[in-house]
Amino acid sequence: MHLFAAFYSRYVITGLILAYALAEIPLLAVRGNMARGLYLFQRACWFAFMTVSYLTLFDGKGDPFVLGLWGIECSVMIAAMLLYDYGWGRQGHSLLLNNVIMLFSAGLVMIARIDPAKSLKQFLIGAAALVVFDLLPFGRKILAGMKGFWPVYGLLGTLGLAGVYLLGHMVNGANLNFTIAGFTFQPSELIKILYILFMASCFAGEMRHGELYIAAFLSLLQVGILVLSRDLGTAMIFFMIFVMMVLAATRKFRYAFLLLLAGAGGAFACWMVFPHIRSRFAVFLDPWSDINGMGYQITQALFGISYGGLFGAGLGQGMPTTIPFVESDFMFAAICEEMGIIAGCGLLLICLFTFLDMIFLSERIESLFLSYFVFGSAVCFIFQTFTTVGGEVGFIPLTGVTMPLVSYGGSSILSTIIMFGMVSSAYILDSVRREEREGARVPAGPAGPLPGREPYRDPGTEEMSLDDIEDGYWSHA
Repeated sequence: MHLFAAFYSRYVITGLILAYALAEIPLLAVRGNMARGLYLFQRACWFAFMTVSYLTLFDGKGDPFVLGLWGIECSVMIAAMLLYDYGWGRQGHSLLLNNVIMLFSAGLVMIARIDPAKSLKQFLIGAAALVVFDLLPFGRKILAGMKGFWPVYGLLGTLGLAGVYLLGHMVNGANLNFTIAGFTFQPSELIKILYILFMASCFAGEMRHGELYIAAFLSLLQVGILVLSRDLGTAMIFFMIFVMMVLAATRKFRYAFLLLLAGAGGAFACWMVFPHIRSRFAVFLDPWSDINGMGYQITQALFGISYGGLFGAGLGQGMPTTIPFVESDFMFAAICEEMGIIAGCGLLLICLFTFLDMIFLSERIESLFLSYFVFGSAVCFIFQTFTTVGGEVGFIPLTGVTMPLVSYGGSSILSTIIMFGMVSSAYILDSVRREEREGARVPAGPAGPLPGREPYRDPGTEEMSLDDIEDGYWSHA
């Protein structure tokens, strides 16, 4: 009976994930009643996905604890959705919350299949973060007033990373974590938010040349500390945030190109200095040459993905636990093995549409500081996803970073949901300001990129007024 349920449920799971993902396409453009209908359709797909997945796991495990997980997770997430809708209504951005919950739920299902106790722990941390997500818009005016504190963000981020480098304990060859009173957390995950605030504050404010050099030094210093800590995956994410935000602020591709060249030189220097980087690169080039040693993790992941095929082996029918650190480092491979490559691609589509949605929001928001923050958050999310999935499928060398919202890791879940909550707050603040100015309510959903933005004005060549600093350099026609 279990084999029958697992065999047929995989097609249902694939269909539900794809239906949810494809509903994103019109939601990137439409608003009003049609958008609200699509939001409800997505939530119906999510609930059906959770129900089918946990019923399949219960049928295989026969453990009532699994049904308890389904009940408490669905109840809390439905409550989070309803509270968000009730609190912010048409001013809110339900698509963002829907995507957070769908990706989070996919990870919870896979973790529950591997270790139900870890799934509960992950859920409790995520539930606390969802409460923060719902409440953060109450402090939206505080968020808008945070743009002038770039020295604070830069120094706090630098000191935090330096503290981890000096006092943190080693995890798989890198200084990553602190352990206090039995609780382990990874400060670099939360410092990512500080780093994005730091970059947004720098580019949105009026800075003299000396201050700009100090800001660039602090930014690259944080990347350097991460390299010394051997947390190279996070260092790459910080560096790409820096490059893309420089590009967004200056609109000059030559700056981004020069920075990427400098980054390539730094990567080569790391390859020369750190033996474990050379080992990872060798495994990337030919994992089969050391299949029982350094290449064991990636080869097992590739075996699992190929074994699952298009529709997966079925929940509980694969062998994801043969991959070391599968919950934290190889969740995408585990999902493809048991839910199928099509379902895995569906989750990647949700990630891609979430990124595009945030890019459109950054174009819509009038405040330059908040616009840059949303843009930096989008870059952080999509590049971390690319780094994780690319390493799992052998497209790039392994970096050891988690897949946002999906992989097991309390610090990652907490920081990612809080970051999305700040993006939601920025959207709501912009919507409220438009209502106050125009005297009309703003329809729900993203407006997409709006025409009429003026190009970036170099503060070195044009004088800026206080109105420019307050309202941003861009205006709408």
